Amino acid sequence: MSESSSKIAIVGFSGQFPNSQNVEALWSNIFSDKDCLTEYTRDQINKYHQDLGLVDFKNYRFVVGEPQGMKEFDAAFFGINPQEATFMDPQHRKFLEISYQALEHAGYNPLQMREQVGVFASQGVNTYLLSNIIDSGLWDERYQETAIYGCGYDYLATRVSYMLNLTGPSYTVQSGCSGSLLAVHLAVQSLLSYECDAALAGGVSILTPTDAGYLYKENGILSESGRCKPFDDNADGTIFTNGYGAVVLKRLDDAIADGDKIYATIISSSINNDGNKKMSYAAPSATGQKSAIRSALLFSGICPSTIGYIECHGTGTKIGDPIEVEALSSVYLNESQGNAINTVLGSVKSNIGHLNSAAGIAGLLKVVGSLVHHKKPGTIHFKKLNKQLEGMPFRVLTKTEEWKASKEPRRAALSSFGVGGTNVHLILEEYKEPQNNDNTKNVEFLFLLSAKTHKSLVNAIEKWKYFLNNQKELNLAAIFYTLAVGRPAFEYRYCIKIKNKQELYAALTQPEIIKATLTNEQYKAKKHNLDDIKKAFLEGKEVDWEDYFTENKRTALPVYEFEKEQYWLDINLDHKSYISFRNHKNPDMSKWFYTLEYVERDRKDTDRDENQSKIIWVIESKEDISSYLRSKENLCKVITLNISQFKNKDDYLRLLQSCLPQQLPDGIVHAGLLNVFNFDDENAIKYGLFNLMHLIQALSSYKSDFKTKISIITKNLTNITPNEPIEPLKATIFGISRTLNKEYDHECCVIDIDSVHVKNYKLSKDIIYSDEEFIVYRGWQRFVESYRNVSLTPNLNNLEQGTYIITGGIGYFGLEIAHLISKNCPGSKFVLISRSSLPSKDEWGQMIQKLGDNHGLTKKIQKIKLIEKNLCNVVIEQGNVADYEFMSFIFKKHATNNAIKGVVHAAGVVESSILDRKTEESFNSLFDAKVWGSINIVKILANISQPNFVILCSSMNSMIGGLGQADNTASTAFVDHFARYCRSQGMENVFALNWGAVNQSKKREFESLPEFRGLSEEHLKNRMTDEETKAAFLKILLSGSNWPRVVVSTIDLNTVLKEWNNVSTKRSLTREVQVPLKKRDSIEVIKNNDFISPVDLFEEKISYYLSEILGIDKVSMDDNFFDLGGHSLSAIRLNEKIKKDFGISLHAMTIYEYPIVKEMAQFIREKVQSKQSVS
Repeated sequence: MSESSSKIAIVGFSGQFPNSQNVEALWSNIFSDKDCLTEYTRDQINKYHQDLGLVDFKNYRFVVGEPQGMKEFDAAFFGINPQEATFMDPQHRKFLEISYQALEHAGYNPLQMREQVGVFASQGVNTYLLSNIIDSGLWDERYQETAIYGCGYDYLATRVSYMLNLTGPSYTVQSGCSGSLLAVHLAVQSLLSYECDAALAGGVSILTPTDAGYLYKENGILSESGRCKPFDDNADGTIFTNGYGAVVLKRLDDAIADGDKIYATIISSSINNDGNKKMSYAAPSATGQKSAIRSALLFSGICPSTIGYIECHGTGTKIGDPIEVEALSSVYLNESQGNAINTVLGSVKSNIGHLNSAAGIAGLLKVVGSLVHHKKPGTIHFKKLNKQLEGMPFRVLTKTEEWKASKEPRRAALSSFGVGGTNVHLILEEYKEPQNNDNTKNVEFLFLLSAKTHKSLVNAIEKWKYFLNNQKELNLAAIFYTLAVGRPAFEYRYCIKIKNKQELYAALTQPEIIKATLTNEQYKAKKHNLDDIKKAFLEGKEVDWEDYFTENKRTALPVYEFEKEQYWLDINLDHKSYISFRNHKNPDMSKWFYTLEYVERDRKDTDRDENQSKIIWVIESKEDISSYLRSKENLCKVITLNISQFKNKDDYLRLLQSCLPQQLPDGIVHAGLLNVFNFDDENAIKYGLFNLMHLIQALSSYKSDFKTKISIITKNLTNITPNEPIEPLKATIFGISRTLNKEYDHECCVIDIDSVHVKNYKLSKDIIYSDEEFIVYRGWQRFVESYRNVSLTPNLNNLEQGTYIITGGIGYFGLEIAHLISKNCPGSKFVLISRSSLPSKDEWGQMIQKLGDNHGLTKKIQKIKLIEKNLCNVVIEQGNVADYEFMSFIFKKHATNNAIKGVVHAAGVVESSILDRKTEESFNSLFDAKVWGSINIVKILANISQPNFVILCSSMNSMIGGLGQADNTASTAFVDHFARYCRSQGMENVFALNWGAVNQSKKREFESLPEFRGLSEEHLKNRMTDEETKAAFLKILLSGSNWPRVVVSTIDLNTVLKEWNNVSTKRSLTREVQVPLKKRDSIEVIKNNDFISPVDLFEEKISYYLSEILGIDKVSMDDNFFDLGGHSLSAIRLNEKIKKDFGISLHAMTIYEYPIVKEMAQFIREKVQSKQSVS
């Protein structure tokens, strides 16, 4: 066995690091003693950190360390569609690119590796998945599978193996900071055991957000000064940065035989773990490190005194550096057999920071550079030795020194230690390449370049010109061999015959790039026939070089220039701002109660272009608003539409379809509620809510992406003072205004006026431009809503023995209220009104025994029994609260002797569906309880004695709206304003109670759209517990109310209202991420094909599906699914969409039978028609 049989050769590499776009740049920066970190200004820091206010903290450090282009990726090169690329962890993307480049750097064609190549890789924490995808609200059924495969740790190495068809062992390893050096060790072991013939090994770490500094914490691991200072007395911690690197390894004997360029050899490696004999899980252990270092030395068979340089883990922390040096000192002093130690310590972290899982590969590449260039690198920021390191047998250099030769080969060692205790130690040795005489002067060679795109080839040529300018000597034979057998031949090609460096450089200044038509026809290269080879290459033929070269001689050359396309989901700041407040439940219940007040606030000018003339449609019965707006010169062009002509969606749709594009409105003013209606006149709903619903649905049907501003003008919707008239049914219009921007891209503003003042110019500006939600004008005064905390003062007389009527009485909430009052008013009677009923009492025992204690019906019966234990009488009345005759009979039946002491109107149903699906009937089904039930109760009570309180239960929907909540918002907004109306009529005992999230059992069972369930879960995170709900309600019962409304919110209400518009929108909740759509014309395979548009529904649907799934701006009918970047997973998603919309199931292999879009559409058309004919 030869001496080299156990040595592993490093034959290629690639990487990018802070301010170092390749490994050579990293070496240059290290040996020039450069600091590669960057001080950012506040404005350069990522917007996410700015918006969260992190940059305003005194302990924020504006230090960033990362390579350029981390967001860039050449997805098309690897046949990855844009959406898949966008949901792929950037760590996976970058490791795939550098793996390809590392193989090219080694002189091998990455797409035709004959050797069995293993892949061993490590990655950092996947913050892109956590922040950019999950926390931004994009982790749902539509993207989850794509994100799992794109972001899973398990798939880092195997994705490289799949993409490059590498068939050796392939797995991702995780051991924290030592991960990438552990990957190298495993690659070494795999090679020595002949599991593979070559190995890719390395690591990657990309933390998001990018362009971000960090918050320093006292006594934490992060540096206060913003720099890593290993071994220095002023060392104050580390700084985490981004980067990635990979090496190509082979057995040394094989590398020599294959003519590889060898940069250094690994002569020994060792790994172990600390176990638990240390201070904590995250702490380092001198014992564990000693063991790994000693094992590596024993395996190498060398004396440590022959090691001239040690690349330490060297984090610059108070604990880590002394422990590491203690371990090294102990081993080296014990194993050096009395020989003098002249070893230098260093750490690349002083230059580029701590790369987490990629730290080890960065250190390895630094060591390789030191051996290649004969340099002992300095450690920047080192000024004075850490006092705890005094007496160590090593030196630390402040500047890089020449590494002089000695009788022994230059040798270096390398350590990497991970949190959790996995220690890795390597020993490397320089490789002295045998001298070869270059006998190639005046011999002609071919220079061949190719790329997948014209742009990439142009960039490659520029890189070659730079390369030639920086090379003193060139081995043209090795260049010819490497380019011929070590590079794939792509469509865009360049080829020239050359004899020397000067000819090549001159040719590259004015090259002619050929776009070849790739063929499977092989051309067998023959000696002394360069012209024919060149011709065949430029014609797109596959050149067979097998018999051409008599000697293998690879050399390091510029590698493939990838396109720099951005595929990136920025952190959703709107969603994150919601996250920032959503869990801040106030522990002080006294701060949970709010009431509405109107505050005067003048109009502020906005950034909108208020001088631009706009087309405004005004929908009204008179021309009050039209005339007013026309009186404002140059403000807008007014088109008046009589509301009586638009009774349904179709009326509005016909108008829209008859318009030319230039006639479409920039804004719509709906003034159907300027007329005066009685408080219970249904026309207030007909000409307001319902008419607007028809308009919105028509706009959606006409053009789904049509965007306009809608201003709703009302008269006396609310009152500022109790003496003003108020028409509460008009408030149902909030069902539109407070949900519109959640479901569509329209803006909406409600402006309530008492009259039109021609000279009031700010009113006209609000109508045209305002982005506020609700504005009230009373004369010249302008008011907006505001909520303030209120204190509830107990009044014990509010709760007394008597009769209490509760609607929705046998629902969960109604029974809880009855039980609560019964405990405070024993001996009372409870009239529980409900649409449903309970079995007769004599059936209860048998029913409970049959159903069990956890059944809903059982719980209701048990709750009634608890009420009765308080000496109370429970009467259940079954009927509809919207039925006036029924309600009047019940109230009069139980109102004898002024017996009614309190009424709680808790009846109501909850529905959720988007506005496009709403009908007048669906609204009316909710209005029965909340609207007409409330009106009936108040009308009836006007003719009998007044109770102590009449509570109309509302919710926060009335204020915040939300996706799918138009009917709930409309009905509860009415309740809020109806309470104000009652107060204006002298009924001081009536008030609305707006509940926030109450408890788990009140969680809505939303219909098919999953985003509604998600919203409910978010809202319920701050819910009151059952006990808190009872305590809050008791406070309200005891205090009555000095206000027409009380709002109960566990979190700051004004924050909720401010932030709610940033969430619960259709865009955020359906996770309609703006995946960057790739231009179809930029896809090389199809860019020159004519575009064929869809001609029917089937073709249009398939085209739309593929555009959405693959992230391409348009899809032609003759496009091939696989040319667009489609694969098996995207085919599954396509099948799911087809099944959902057309009701047919397709076999998984259908796409392989019909890959052309038009053929697939025709197949579906036939399947649908066949299904219809059968039915």
